[in-house]
Amino acid sequence: MATLIDQPETGINRHWLYAVIGGLAAVFALDLHLPAGIALGILHIPVILAATLSRERKLVIGATVIGAIMVVIAFVLQPQVSTVPSLFPVINRILTLVAILITGALGVLLLRYFERYLQAQGELSRNQQLSEMAGMLARFGGWSFNVRSGKLFWSDEVARIHETDPGYLPSLDDAIGFYAPEHRERIAEIFHRCSRDGVPFDEELELVTAKGNRIWVRAAGKAVRGASGKIIEVQGAFQDVSARKQIEESLESVERRFREFADAMPLAVWSAAADGTVDYQNKYVRELTGLTAVELLAPAPAGWLATIHPDDRDRCIAVWTEAVTTAKPYRITFRIQTHDGRYRWHLTQAEPSLDADGSVWKWHGTAIDINEQIQLGMRFERTLESISDAYLAMNREWSVSYVNAQFERATGVRRDNLLGRNVWDFFPDADRFKEHYDNALTTGEPVHFQELYSPLGLWFDVHAYPSADGIDIFFRDITQQRKIEAQLRQSQRLESLGQLTGGVAHDFNNLLTVILGNADLLSEQLAGNHGLQPLAGTISSAAQRGAELTHHLLAFARQQALDPRPTDINQLFDSMKGLLKRTLGENIEVEFINHEIDLPNVLVDAGQLENALLNLCLNARDAMKDGGRLTIETANTCIDENYATQHGDLQSGQYVMLAVSDTGSGIDPQHLSHVFDPFYTTKAKGKGTGLGLAMVYGFIKQSGGHVNIYSEVGQGTTVKLYLPQTQKRVERPSAVQYTNLMGNGEVILLVEDDDMVRKYAHDQLLSLGYQVRVAANGVEALNLIRDGEQIDLLFTDVVMPGGINGRQLADQALQLRPALKILFTSGYTENAIVHHGRLDPGVNLLNKPYRREELARRVQRSLKE
Repeated sequence: MATLIDQPETGINRHWLYAVIGGLAAVFALDLHLPAGIALGILHIPVILAATLSRERKLVIGATVIGAIMVVIAFVLQPQVSTVPSLFPVINRILTLVAILITGALGVLLLRYFERYLQAQGELSRNQQLSEMAGMLARFGGWSFNVRSGKLFWSDEVARIHETDPGYLPSLDDAIGFYAPEHRERIAEIFHRCSRDGVPFDEELELVTAKGNRIWVRAAGKAVRGASGKIIEVQGAFQDVSARKQIEESLESVERRFREFADAMPLAVWSAAADGTVDYQNKYVRELTGLTAVELLAPAPAGWLATIHPDDRDRCIAVWTEAVTTAKPYRITFRIQTHDGRYRWHLTQAEPSLDADGSVWKWHGTAIDINEQIQLGMRFERTLESISDAYLAMNREWSVSYVNAQFERATGVRRDNLLGRNVWDFFPDADRFKEHYDNALTTGEPVHFQELYSPLGLWFDVHAYPSADGIDIFFRDITQQRKIEAQLRQSQRLESLGQLTGGVAHDFNNLLTVILGNADLLSEQLAGNHGLQPLAGTISSAAQRGAELTHHLLAFARQQALDPRPTDINQLFDSMKGLLKRTLGENIEVEFINHEIDLPNVLVDAGQLENALLNLCLNARDAMKDGGRLTIETANTCIDENYATQHGDLQSGQYVMLAVSDTGSGIDPQHLSHVFDPFYTTKAKGKGTGLGLAMVYGFIKQSGGHVNIYSEVGQGTTVKLYLPQTQKRVERPSAVQYTNLMGNGEVILLVEDDDMVRKYAHDQLLSLGYQVRVAANGVEALNLIRDGEQIDLLFTDVVMPGGINGRQLADQALQLRPALKILFTSGYTENAIVHHGRLDPGVNLLNKPYRREELARRVQRSLKE
């Protein structure tokens, strides 16, 4: 059996094969030559048993089969003995076959048993080797103590842990003596309780090895009871846990240092288990909330969750739950209640710690107090929401991160639709804006520009400030501002032209006064001279046209001397209907529309209004070359504060609107903004001076009103005049008629700085029967007045050099002679006797240029008033 067990397993050994074949052949030969009654075939059984020793099942099976066949063959071929009954050899052979087959089967079974036995022995040997190796690696061994004999058994590994030789078997006292002095009493107590009372133990204690090294070991034991129930043995395990103890101590040290470090940090530090349960919070959290560690770690809804602001709690739980579920970092801002009951904003974030297989085993997080930053951000946001500028913040990919309410109002795009989206998806036509922003991001320098955004028809003033994160843009709608600026520039340009016009008109009117007066004088003296009188008339007509030109210029410059009186516009129109129809021609249909019967009166110079209306009608006629319809409308209207603000010098209130509309060719938009400029005309050369609308504009503005023009090419034009209403009643014209224009020797003091005008006026007054005293300036005139000579009328120019103008002269003269009559003359009043476009109360003015008849009438009226 030992040989069979010990022999190594190999292939079929040829020696065994030859031996088995030889044995079978010998038995077969012998059986073949003996009589049938002798069962010599039974000798095959030893051969089969011998084949079993080869440990080859195939050889055993082969020997069994061949042996059985040989028994049968030998039975057939061996000689028969007549003395032996015929049944006996058959039975003999059958029994022999059965014995051979049984032997072969037993041999096969025996070999299978041996194979399993060898396999079990091998596994046992390997297990022992692995156990020994595991014990060596894990520093783990076993021991037992026989209670009856008092003997203690150690495994080799236990001996090695104690640093003794393998096979060392100490006594119980020796074994206890290996423990550190402070642990001996403890191990002795728990061992005796186990051996006596059956109380198991599992302790970690420190011992001193045979070589004097102090190590930590884990000793565990339990009692083994016999059939009678008494404790007969104590068995146990023994393990060196020094390495684990060192790791635990190291971990405890690390954790202790971590907590000390965390407690020293000026922010919240916390950790949580893999399932999200918070298991640690540092000193900052305890001081911040005023809660103890136990209170903070209490299960929800108490604990740290109770410190979160109620409005933030659900959001915080949702974000934390998602982070734990997805194992993704956690980041959120929320308010934490402090120990004094206030709430402060904190930024909380956490990262998962993963083990070797990628599973979360811990969460570590922090919470930083950002209350000041949040409050500052809220103040900044409130500021952004309250400023008049629109504000837009974008990153470098043009994704919108913030817009204020003013941006929504300016663009009409809701911020909910914009946030997080590409801004150019909403403003695809803002290419010029994008060019400026690209330049700012490229150079890193702020940009300032003004651009028209065509889809909205609005001008924006834009400041853009680039940064590493993106760009901040402030802009405001300056469309109305640009309109006002354009109006201001227009007004300043017109003002400058007006000042220039006034200066020219002053000198030009002086010349025209002389020319027109002398032309009239020549015309009278050359009566009957058919050769020369027409020339004098031509000079007079030319001078009159020059006078009208200066009149228009002064009207445009708002420097004409108006004499505004309460006027009923409807009555004014009634008186003009015949004139307009005759002037406009038969191919123009004129329609008068009065939207209100009781139209309020207006305070206006009626004569100048007639001229303005006539100018508008003539312009309308020229725009309807093939005829058309001219409509004149009047209506009561109100100009509100908003409209007045948009038009600079206009005052809000009640106005009478006068509109002149035609069905003519209309005005191109590029010309429409210039139609009120002086000398600007769209008519053919020689067809217009370009002063008609400029005169109307200046007159209406000087009267405190407003002008607006609407036109479409091919549709016609409408000019609307707005004149302020007055509660004063219309004055009846004076019934006084002056039939005799000659004087009665009254003394007139003539004050005129221009030599030619002074000479002309002097001669004319003399010819009219007046005595004339002459002064070239205000100082000379005052000296004459002080001399005490009789003076009935002071006839003075308004604009004079020498430091005293006509109005100042008149005021000082009235102080000397309160009953003195005053008549002013001027081609340019320069606000001396005209304020707010109106003659000062009680002022008589003779505008230059004037004719002899007009001079006579004004002088006579001034003397009699």
